[in-house]
Amino acid sequence: MNSADSESLARRLLAAGYVEDSLERADVAILNTCVVRQASENRVYSKLHELKEWKTAERTIALTGCLVGKAGEELRSRFPHLDAVVPIGDYEPFVAELEARYDYSQGEALPHAGRTGVSHYVRVIQGCDHNCTFCIVPKVRGREKHVPMAAVVAECRQAVDDGAREVVLLGQNVDDYRDPNGGGGLAALVREVERIPGLKRLRFLTSHPQDLEVELLEVMASSDVVCRELQLPVQSGDDTVLKRMARGYQTRHYRAIVENARRLMPDIGLVTDVIVGFPGESESAYMNTRALVEELEFDVVHIAMYSPRPTTYAAARMADDVPHEEKLRRLNDLLALSRGIAARKTARWIGREVEVLIEGRDELHRPFGRIRQGKRVTIPATPVMRQYQEARDKHPDGILLFRLGDFYEIFFDDAKVAAPIMGVQLTSRPLGKTGRAPMCGVPHHAWQSYVGKLLRAGHKVVICDQVEPAIKNKVVRRDVTRVLTPGTVVEDAYPEPSRTNYLVAAWTKGTEAGLAACEVSTGELMLCQLPADRLPSELERLAPAELLTPPKIEEYRFDPVRGQQRLKDVLGIAFPASVGAADSPLAVGAAGVVLDYLRQNQTRIGPGSLSVRTYSADATMTLDAATVRNLELPALGALVDRTSTPVGARQLRSWLTAPLRDVESIELRLAAVDELLAAPATRDHLREVLKPVGDLERLVARSAQGHSSARELVLLRRSLDAIPAVQASLGQCSALVTRELAAQVTSAPQLTALLARALIEDPPAGSRDRVIRPGFDADLDAISDASKGAREWIAKLEDAERRRTGIRPLKVGFNRVFGYYIEVSHSNAQPLPDDFVRKQTLTGGERYITPELKETEAIVLSAQERIAARELEILHALAETVAANAPSLRASAQAIGRIDALLSLALAAAEHGWRRPEVNAGLELSIKAGRHPLVEQSAPAGQFVPNDLNLDPDGAQIVILTGPNMAGKSTYLRQAAVIVLLAQCGSFVPAESAVIGLTDRVFTRVGAHDDISAGMSTFMVEMTETANILSHATRASLVILDEVGRGTSTYDGVSIAQAVVEFLHDAPKLGCRTLFATHYHELTALAERLPRVRNQRVEVLEDGDTVRFLHRVVPGGADRSYGIHVAAVAGLPAAVIARARDVLGELERQRPLEPPELQLGLPIELAPDPLRKELEGIDPASLSPLEALQKLYQLRAKLTS
Repeated sequence: MNSADSESLARRLLAAGYVEDSLERADVAILNTCVVRQASENRVYSKLHELKEWKTAERTIALTGCLVGKAGEELRSRFPHLDAVVPIGDYEPFVAELEARYDYSQGEALPHAGRTGVSHYVRVIQGCDHNCTFCIVPKVRGREKHVPMAAVVAECRQAVDDGAREVVLLGQNVDDYRDPNGGGGLAALVREVERIPGLKRLRFLTSHPQDLEVELLEVMASSDVVCRELQLPVQSGDDTVLKRMARGYQTRHYRAIVENARRLMPDIGLVTDVIVGFPGESESAYMNTRALVEELEFDVVHIAMYSPRPTTYAAARMADDVPHEEKLRRLNDLLALSRGIAARKTARWIGREVEVLIEGRDELHRPFGRIRQGKRVTIPATPVMRQYQEARDKHPDGILLFRLGDFYEIFFDDAKVAAPIMGVQLTSRPLGKTGRAPMCGVPHHAWQSYVGKLLRAGHKVVICDQVEPAIKNKVVRRDVTRVLTPGTVVEDAYPEPSRTNYLVAAWTKGTEAGLAACEVSTGELMLCQLPADRLPSELERLAPAELLTPPKIEEYRFDPVRGQQRLKDVLGIAFPASVGAADSPLAVGAAGVVLDYLRQNQTRIGPGSLSVRTYSADATMTLDAATVRNLELPALGALVDRTSTPVGARQLRSWLTAPLRDVESIELRLAAVDELLAAPATRDHLREVLKPVGDLERLVARSAQGHSSARELVLLRRSLDAIPAVQASLGQCSALVTRELAAQVTSAPQLTALLARALIEDPPAGSRDRVIRPGFDADLDAISDASKGAREWIAKLEDAERRRTGIRPLKVGFNRVFGYYIEVSHSNAQPLPDDFVRKQTLTGGERYITPELKETEAIVLSAQERIAARELEILHALAETVAANAPSLRASAQAIGRIDALLSLALAAAEHGWRRPEVNAGLELSIKAGRHPLVEQSAPAGQFVPNDLNLDPDGAQIVILTGPNMAGKSTYLRQAAVIVLLAQCGSFVPAESAVIGLTDRVFTRVGAHDDISAGMSTFMVEMTETANILSHATRASLVILDEVGRGTSTYDGVSIAQAVVEFLHDAPKLGCRTLFATHYHELTALAERLPRVRNQRVEVLEDGDTVRFLHRVVPGGADRSYGIHVAAVAGLPAAVIARARDVLGELERQRPLEPPELQLGLPIELAPDPLRKELEGIDPASLSPLEALQKLYQLRAKLTS
C-alpha cells in the first residue's frame, strides 16, 4: 500500500501549497519506504546517505512508510540530517510543521503551483475563511484570497500550449471559489477552463461539504473533460464530533451530497478525509464514523490521528483525551476497513474499457496514469522488462548488463554512465508516448574487456544472463549470474598479474583500528589490529581496489561479535584464536563486513575457500606515502624483479612495501638468497622450471569460484605438471627457509591426471567447439555419436529419396526458418510417397518433410545445445574437484611465490654485483662504498661514485651534509635509506659492505612539491611532513631530511632548520639516526656545540672559473653552493648568468662572508624588552633592603603578567 500512502501524503501537501519538483529545486524530500525486501531497505539507507550532501539548513528531509515502524527513532540517531520520522497515516502534524516552517506572509502574492509531468497545478484560492477548530491553515495562510478568473484561465491556456494535458485547480476549500470580478463561482470557472483546446482532463481539490453546490456536480456530470472524482473530506461520521470540529454540517447533509453526486454520476470516484481520536470522540462516536465509511463506500479514505496543533482552538480549549494507543487502534481498524472497500470497488472495474491519461513510467518502466474517476492504472510491463527490473531490484547500486540475444544491453541511467567509460555509442529505444529510453550495448562474447573498463572506473557491474536455451515463442529465463566489483573480481583480464587486488574493510574505535584485507583472486584473507594513527599508512601499502569504511558501511556492521559469527557461519572458524585473532576484535569485526560483502555480491565462499591469517603491523616497517614516493619504490621494485611467475612478482612487491623488523627472519631470508647466489647452476635451473608454473594462485582461486574456462583449467593442469620439476630443483637447496617452503609444495598428481584425461590439449576460444576429450564421458559421447549418425543419414537422404521417388532433380536442403526439407520442382510433379508432408509452396516447386526427417533433424539441431550443456556440467564438476583441493594447492602456490621472490633477489644481486649486509639488533648504520641502485643503473658503467656512511645514535647521530646543487647530496641521502630498506627486505645491497642496525621506520622529507587539491603550498607540505617525522620517529628510526626550511625567507628557514636539528638531537624520545642536507651553511656551526652532530660535504674541485663536482662525500662543511654555476650548466642565457655574478659580488661586498663560528649570529633586530629597560635604570645602591624587595616583587608580577 505504499503508493496509496504516497498519494495520501501528496494530496495533503498539494492542498498545503506544495508541488512536486526536481530534487535540485525542492525544499522538502520525503522517502516513503518499504521493507518487504532487504534490497529495498538498503536502497533507502543509500538514498539517505546521498541526501546528506543535498541537505541544508533551509531544506527538510523526512521519512515515512514501513521502515518507520521497523526502526523508528533509531533512524534519527543513525542519520542526524534526517529532520522528521513520520508514522504511516499520521501526516497531519508533519504537514502542519511544514506550513509553520515555510510560511507565506499575508502580503505576499499567491504563488503559482507549477508543472509536474503532464499535469499543471493552478492555485485559485489562498487561505481559508472556515474556522475548523483543529485546523491551522487560517492562522498560517490567512483569510481567503481568490485569483481572478481571467488570470486562472490564461494560466491554464498557457500551460496547455506548453504541453500540459491535465489541469488541477487547487484550494484549501476550492468549491468556495468566487471570481473577485463577479464572474461566478467554481462551476463557472470549470466551464471556462474545460473549453480550452487540447485540454484532456480537469480536476479540482479539495472541496468543503458546506460550500459544494449542485451546479458544480451538474457541470461534472455533463463534461467530457472534468474528472468524475470528488474529494470531499467528511472528517467524522458523528454529529457531536462534527460540531466540536466546527465543520458547519451534519452527516445527513453529507449523505445528501453523496446521494446527489451518485445520482448524477453513478461511477463517480469519492475520496474523503477522516480524523480519529478527536477530543471527546467516544467509542460510539468512532463507531458512527466507521459505519458511515462502510455505508458510503469511499474509493479512498485518507485517515489521520488527531494531534493538537499550536494556535488552534482545539489545542487551546479541548483536552486531548483519547489515548494514543486508542487512536492508533482506530486508525488501523479504519485503514483495514477502507482498504477492503477500495479493493472491492476496484474489482468492479476489471474488464471495463477505460480512457487512461498516461502520466509517466514506474520503476519497472511500465506506463501508468489515471482514469477519469481518479483510479491509477498501470499498463503491464513486458516479461523481459519484468526480468530486468527483478535483476535491478536485487542490485540497485550496480550497472546492469542484461543479455538480449547476442548482446548485453545497458538501459536508462546505467547507459548514460557506462557508455562514455566503455567507449560505445549511447543510443535509445522508444518507450511509447513518454519518450525514449537511453541504452547502449556490447557483444556478449567481448563483455570482459568492456566490464574491465567499468571496474577500473570504480563501478560495480551486475551480469544478468540467459540461463536456458532460447525456445521459439517463449521468453527465455534470465537471472543474475555474476556480480563484479573492483575488489571481488577474479578474472585474469582485470587485476594486474604482478599486483594484489585487495578488498579491504577498515574502521577505528578510540585509539585502535581494525582491518580485514581479502584477495579474492588468490583466496587470502588477512586480519590486522593496529593503532589508529597507523591505519592510513597501512591502507596506502595495501592499495585496496575497494575500501569499505564507515559511513559508507554502517558502523554496527563492524561489531566484533557479528564478525565472529560470520567467521563461524561462512568459513567454519569457530574461534578467532585459531587464526591468531584472539586479541584483535576490531579486525574480526572488519572481517565480518568483508564476508557479508562477498556474499551479497555472489562471491562463492565457504570453509576452506579462503586462507585466513592475522598479521601484526609491528612485524614490518611502516612506509608512509612520502617515503614510498621519495625512494621511488615502484622503480626499485622493477629493478629487482626477476621473478618467473605472477605470484612471485606479487610476493616480491609485498616484501618491498613491508620490510621486516625481526633480525632472525631477515637473516634467514638473506641466507636463502646467499645460497642461491652461490649456486649459479641451481639458480638458473630453478628459474627455468618456475616459468611454466604461471599464476597458479589465481588459477586455483578462479576454479574454486566456478569461473574457470576450459582453457584456464588446462593452464592449471600445466602449472601442476611443472611442480615436480620445481620440487626436484629445490631438493638441491639446504637453506632453512627454502627447505620449509619446499615442504609446502605439493603436486596433486590425481587432479593433474583427471584434468589431462578430461580436457583436450588446446581448447578453442569459441563456446561452440568441443573441449572434452572423446571417451571421457559416456553421456557426452552418446550425444555426439547420435548427432554424427543423424548427419550421415541426412547426407545420404537425397540419393535415397531420388531412388525411392524416381525424381532425379529432387533436393534436400536446410534453412533456419523451416529446418531440413525435401524440394520437388513443379516440372517434376508426380505422385509422391504417403509420408511426404507439404511444408511450403514456392514459385518453382514444393517443399516437403517426412516424419523420419523431422526426428533426425531434432537430433541434429539439439545435439549442439545438449553437447554444450553436458560439457558445461563436466567443467563445473572439474572446478568442484579443484575447489576441494584448493587449500593445499593455494599453499603450494604461495610457497612457490616466496621461492620465486627469493630467487629474484638472488638474480638481482648477481646481475648488479650487490653484497650481503649484516643486520643486527643494534642501532649503528655503517655502509662502505654504498651506491644508489637506480642512479647507478642510469649512469654510464663505472661512472657512479660510491660513498661511505656511518651513523650511530651514541656517536655520529646526525650528519649535516652541505655542498653545491647537483653535486649528489639527495642521491647520498636516498641511497642510505634504500640500502636499509633492501637489507631489511632480505635482499643483498649495493655496497662493498653494510652493517645495518635494525630500523623500525624510514622517514624521508625530500624534494619540493605542493598539494593543490588539499590547499597546501610547497612549504606547507614540507612542514607537514617534517611535523609527522618529529611526532612519530623513535630512537631506532632513520630520518632523511633534505633542504628543510627552503620554502620561506632565509631567516625563517635557517631558524626552522636549526630548531629541527636541535630537537632531533636533544629530544629524549628521539636521538634517531639522521641525514640532514642543507644549503644553510650556518648550520655547520652546530657541530661545535652539539656533541652528536657531524659535518660532511660533497667535494668540489675548482679550477679557475670552472667547477667540477666530484660527488665524493668527505668530512667538513661547505661554504658555497655554486648556484650560479649550476644555473649556467642548466642553460640560462649568458646575460642572466653575467648579471647574477654582478649581483652576487655586490651582495658579498655589502655583507662579506663571516667565519663559521659567527654565522649563527644572524642580524635579526629584536623589539626592546621593557623589563630589561626598567632593570637597567635601577640603581641597587640607592635602594633600601625593603625597597629592593618591593621592586623585585613588582618586576616579578610584570614578568608573570
